[in-house]
Amino acid sequence: FVLSEYTLPVLFRGGLFGERNGRRLLVDTPDLEERRRILEVILREEEIHPSLSILEIAAKTDGFTGSDLKNLCVNAAYRPLRELIDREEKGEQISSADLRPLVLQDFIEALKEISPSVSEDSSSIQELRQWNDMYGEGGSRSRPTLPYFM
Repeated sequence: FVLSEYTLPVLFRGGLFGERNGRRLLVDTPDLEERRRILEVILREEEIHPSLSILEIAAKTDGFTGSDLKNLCVNAAYRPLRELIDREEKGEQISSADLRPLVLQDFIEALKEISPSVSEDSSSIQELRQWNDMYGEGGSRSRPTLPYFM
């Protein structure tokens, strides 16, 4: 059993592994429901405000990969911490109890700094999807056979 990852699937076909590979899978960017589930996993240890809708965040992150979502959450989680540090630098007495939960505005601000690492408009993602339709599990995987007699 061999599991491999390749960012240039055109080279994968007929290359080192040739046609002997049993399956070729495209792991595309997550859809809305998948992003919601990924965000729930990433944020499960964070204190979030009851009014914060993870589905709303997922809706604002179309085209984000799991890694992009992680970066977004880390950036958003630093906002309450930065506010606390700013208050401390101004001479206020603070404690860990003063750390507020995450709110939607934290994610909106983080979205100004974090963007999808894969552009839906890029030719590379279109080529990957086209390759998947032709050779991967997402497509028919059936290629026309040549007749014995031409």
